[in-house]
Amino acid sequence: ESSDEEEEEKPAKKRKAEEPAEEAPAAKEAKVEGEPATVWVGGLSWNTTEEMLKAYLEEGDVQGITSVRIITDRDTGRSKGFGYVDTDNKPAAEKICSFAGEAELDGRQLRFDLSEARPASQQKERAPREEAAPSNTLFCGNLSFDMDEPSLRGLFADYAEMITSVRLATDRETGNFRGFGYVEFGDIETATAAKAAVNGADLFG
Repeated sequence: ESSDEEEEEKPAKKRKAEEPAEEAPAAKEAKVEGEPATVWVGGLSWNTTEEMLKAYLEEGDVQGITSVRIITDRDTGRSKGFGYVDTDNKPAAEKICSFAGEAELDGRQLRFDLSEARPASQQKERAPREEAAPSNTLFCGNLSFDMDEPSLRGLFADYAEMITSVRLATDRETGNFRGFGYVEFGDIETATAAKAAVNGADLFG
């Protein structure tokens, strides 16, 4: 009888060995990392636009950003000082959160926290209502690394008298120019006109 029992046990052990029980969780975990994630961003300046925030994060080598939404007041259209950044993978969202305590944009220190990803359909519905209101500060991106403040100011020569400040974004540790900057005008109307006049201009290649 003991021999029969041993023979019955062997197939059971064989079946157990063939079951890929340990592989399933690993495959599931890899899939989760590739799923969309959302980061809450706080401490935003009223002048910071969605375009500015996206460019700032991408300069920090964050890849996979699918959308940036700054939440605005429904009545005034003014930024509420916070927003959301959607990514197509969780590691990108975690990298954004790692900037906490060091990230500074438009003179404000930013705060980050992982949030629940919102359905794509909801993002599309909200996007038109969450567009940033016009500002007297223009974001200038894709600038040559040879750019300096006088050259950027010169790009808006026709509106020079209304320029109140010019700022180039630099790396806090190295001091190197990060390829974008801001030009602030005395009023929103001048900023809007200046943007239309130089949009797409090629400066220093």
